[in-house]
Amino acid sequence: MLKKCIGFIVILLLLSGCGGGGAGNTAVKRVKVSDVKESYKGKVTQATLSKDNAMLFVADFFGETSRSVLNNTLESNDSCLTKKDNTDKTTNTGEIIVTLKGCIIDGITLNGSIVMSIDEYDFSYGEPKAFSLSFDGLMIDSVAGKLQAIGVMSYEKMDDQSELNIVDVYYKNASGEEYYYQNYQDQTEDKGLGFRHNYSGKFFIGSQGYVDISTPDPVTTDTFYNNFIIQGKLKFQGKSSAVMILPDDSLSSVYSEKIYINIDEDGDESYEYGVVQKESEDWKKAQDFSLNSVPQLSLSAIGGTQYRGVDDLRIGESVDLFADTSINEVVEVKWYVDTAPIGSNAVINADSNGLLSFTVDAIGEYKIKAEATNINGLKTAQFVDLIVKSNQPPTAVLSLLKDNYSLTIGNTIQLTSLDSYDNDENLPREFIASWALLSQPSGSTISLYNTDTNFASIKPDVAGEYIVELVLTDKQGAVGKTEFSLLISN
Repeated sequence: MLKKCIGFIVILLLLSGCGGGGAGNTAVKRVKVSDVKESYKGKVTQATLSKDNAMLFVADFFGETSRSVLNNTLESNDSCLTKKDNTDKTTNTGEIIVTLKGCIIDGITLNGSIVMSIDEYDFSYGEPKAFSLSFDGLMIDSVAGKLQAIGVMSYEKMDDQSELNIVDVYYKNASGEEYYYQNYQDQTEDKGLGFRHNYSGKFFIGSQGYVDISTPDPVTTDTFYNNFIIQGKLKFQGKSSAVMILPDDSLSSVYSEKIYINIDEDGDESYEYGVVQKESEDWKKAQDFSLNSVPQLSLSAIGGTQYRGVDDLRIGESVDLFADTSINEVVEVKWYVDTAPIGSNAVINADSNGLLSFTVDAIGEYKIKAEATNINGLKTAQFVDLIVKSNQPPTAVLSLLKDNYSLTIGNTIQLTSLDSYDNDENLPREFIASWALLSQPSGSTISLYNTDTNFASIKPDVAGEYIVELVLTDKQGAVGKTEFSLLISN
């Protein structure tokens, strides 16, 4: 119904460009926003939304009556209306009063008067750039029943692609139920293949109270006035409750034939109940809603074969974890360090596909949490425990590469660290080696050469004792060392 009122903007834009006009009703009341507010006598508290009343708000916002009006441009014979044009002929600003008597537009009959006040006219496009509408006692008769409306609307063209509509409208149906849109705003942008809307404002139903209307994600419709959305999220916020309306996620074209209506009855931002509403069907009822399924999540470790396992890590090691969301539709996965050892500053590094790379930096137990959220806002969580143990220093073993070396002056002797080992089970042998000649006989001037992690060479030049040191440092910084004595003869 609200969008039906906005549809009058299209009608009156055409009227304002017709020129001339018959004698209008100059006694028409100029409605103010305060008049609209005073007309509403229903509940003024925020509504508590549930399966029992959610569709009352949804059905009015997306009502069939409004849909049938919004795509019209008054192409029928205009003999049913009279117009009093009081605009300035130079600026095209001023007031136009339109009286509708039995005007039938696509099956909807309109009776009453509308005042259009043009504040700014765009001569390059031949249409008003900023104007307001007001009406009191406007009668609207359609297949949905008879409505009587009072309202004030303003329109401003922001630029070639965008415009802003602000609406305050009240109406009552044949059964006496009241509806009131307060400071409802629709900022619309033409995106070529669709129109993007940002909605805000309050929507009251007399027997229920009000909801706050918002668009957490801008809403896109295929035409300016089409009701069903093809992108974005539309939200009705109640008291500790909400309704979220989502588009069809399997569109074969840009035209939307169904929407997903989801209800959060307890205010935890998880939408426990949902229903699919097709455009061709009657509006759903409370019993049609069913429990939404929670997302499923499976965690697995990948790329960690060089480690002992996630229950036997060492400081500085990294673990890759993957969140498998292929079981059902998950729109987001977030990672958290749920608990960590004292002194840890480790942070999460996760990509958008749910892959987690995490480096431990303290001894103790980490609990890593992955939380998946589906399109309905429902969440599920899985945990992985990482246990970091203290690192043991490596055992440095220095030996001769060959047992049959001649330990005499001038012969090259090769030393090796290949027999060294790590005391932490199943770790790969990854050391940094440092070789040093700690002592040598008086008069000797040689030094070690060809040194790397596994080997070093020495060529004695004086008889006596040479002492060589091997120092090994593992990836965690633990150090192991040993000394080796060579007795050289002539």
